[in-house]
Amino acid sequence: MDNKTRLVFLDKFDFRRKVVSGKFSKFIMLGNNLECELVKENFIKNGFTEIKKEQISESKLNDFNWKYIEFIGNLNKLNTDRIIWHTFSFTSKNYFLSRLPEKIYKYLLILNIIKNFHGDLIYIIENDFDFIKSVQNILKDKDISLSNFVAPQDIKAVVKRYVPFVKVFQCFFAECLHLMYIKFFWKKNFFLNNECDCILKTFIDHQSFDSKGNFSDTFFAPLAKHFEKEKFSYFFWAHIFPDWHLNINKISQYNNIIPENYFLSFRDLLKCLIFSFKKYEIKKMSFEHTDVTKLIRTEIKRDRREGKVFSNYCAYLCMEKFVKNVNFRKLVYVFENQCWEKMILTALKKSGKDVRTIGFLHSVIQMKHLNYFMGKDEIKYIPYPDRIVTTGKITKDLLEKHGNYFPNSLYEGCALRQNKLFETYKQNIIKREKRLKKVCLIALKGELDEDLRLIDFIKILVNDFNVIIKAHPLSSFGKIIRLSQITKYSNVELFSRKSLIKLFNKSDFVIYSSSTVCIEALLFGLPVIFVDLGEFLNPDPLFDFNLFKWIVKSPEKLLKTIGSIENIPDDKYLRLQKEASSYAHYYFSSVTEERLKAFYK
Repeated sequence: MDNKTRLVFLDKFDFRRKVVSGKFSKFIMLGNNLECELVKENFIKNGFTEIKKEQISESKLNDFNWKYIEFIGNLNKLNTDRIIWHTFSFTSKNYFLSRLPEKIYKYLLILNIIKNFHGDLIYIIENDFDFIKSVQNILKDKDISLSNFVAPQDIKAVVKRYVPFVKVFQCFFAECLHLMYIKFFWKKNFFLNNECDCILKTFIDHQSFDSKGNFSDTFFAPLAKHFEKEKFSYFFWAHIFPDWHLNINKISQYNNIIPENYFLSFRDLLKCLIFSFKKYEIKKMSFEHTDVTKLIRTEIKRDRREGKVFSNYCAYLCMEKFVKNVNFRKLVYVFENQCWEKMILTALKKSGKDVRTIGFLHSVIQMKHLNYFMGKDEIKYIPYPDRIVTTGKITKDLLEKHGNYFPNSLYEGCALRQNKLFETYKQNIIKREKRLKKVCLIALKGELDEDLRLIDFIKILVNDFNVIIKAHPLSSFGKIIRLSQITKYSNVELFSRKSLIKLFNKSDFVIYSSSTVCIEALLFGLPVIFVDLGEFLNPDPLFDFNLFKWIVKSPEKLLKTIGSIENIPDDKYLRLQKEASSYAHYYFSSVTEERLKAFYK
């Protein structure tokens, strides 16, 4: 009798007919998109037994996020002296750029399945084709039977996998076209002079311009106005997002905005291309005594093939050329501890110029944002700014408590990006309305799979409530509408760019899965409900706060929770509103002259 453990990977329920099934068959859910959720429902309906992740989690999976932070922190300490190391996305711990933490977590779960269910047939619901291929490669010499019925999700994924470096050449030719346009068709003699007090490193997209086409920087507009008042000279050094040609022409009328690649040459771009083909050999790497070397090699190969190494090294050369052509005393940039940041800091340090660097932590802190957390003593080794200015007291306290930062490098600042909210707020908490039909505002994050799962979760509300869905401005709004089929409900409204404040005034509750809108809702006194979609890293921006916030894990619990909120007496409700609004105020501190000084004094 064959006693091999049999693992079957699938992302569609139809494939079950190709393997042995029955009421004693087991499955585990590892994938995290809507299709995987539907597969899980079909398995349960057909009598399959679900293996819960909690059943097979061992001590090495407890506090996974902190162990992973230490793991990458130690790797960074050992490898920080090589420029190429910080071009790899996983070194920043940024979950949105590298899914290495998720892959290691899932791989450990699979090893535990093999250990705890020896000789059994286990269906694994998973949609990540590259991860499955990596696992097959790692376990090919083990006494295990593996079947894979998952295919690449689209033609782009097929091309990326089977046509090496096509993305790198796309990046190269795109940058060549941009540089050609700047050098031959755009204005020359950019500077009135080549010296200033401060450089504001920013990003420009459609949100950087008002309805009349006037530039208003998304990240640093209040600081720029303050600099003008104080006669503090500055330039915006801008990375320009699509639509690139439209945005580059819009900024041509401003003498204080310079494209990031303005001083690059075609030779520099060729250097980036050659650099992308450099191989980087790594030694054996173990996470909690488990060899994960092949998973990390796969991530390095992916970064090289997808143009991330090209882009990050390009950032290094941009700063190298910029600092040779412009004299400045301070650099203020958006701090997210990403690879490109470390590259420009490395180039700046190598130049030998005496420039003070200030990172602005512009958004919220989530446990899912591992890039904001350092391993023990990691900060002594990696490129790091002289100062980090936060959006307020709460974010500063969170970094001091969990981040392993130098305490004297953290400064309480203000929420530059949320300044318009404070201008509207003016201590006006939204009054509790006695509506016949309550209104629920659903705040989407901007990640397609997560947004579709959240919409599917809240469909239980459409019979009893009016529903407003607020999409992220940069999300694929049309795709969300088409795939969710939510427009078939007459009492559901969808918005992408409508003012949040107007939507708050129409709403009674805010429901979210990871959107930062939850904090802005608290500022205006709206109760917030966090939908736990079962992610292994906590995506809740309010992970350290439970006042005027409720957590739900099932659609049925959502209805009960809304009922309990409605039953809160008015006097207690008002008290909770004020306390929650106060918390949000400390999280996103309003812009004042004194707080702005943290950026340059």
